[in-house]
Amino acid sequence: MEQVLRALCFNEPTAWVDKLPYANFIISDTESATTKVTPFFAAHGHHPRQLLEPPSTED
Repeated sequence: MEQVLRALCFNEPTAWVDKLPYANFIISDTESATTKVTPFFAAHGHHPRQLLEPPSTED
């Protein structure tokens, strides 16, 4: 968690509290080398919905 937060907060070290949901998502959606599944998938049986949706292409 510390390494992820450090990377997320490189430009804004005091904003680490705001970045906790992103850090949690990154860690929960990272595949384990041992099990070959993510912690989220192991607990819930499906992959998580993306936190950041791609920009809409509608005009």
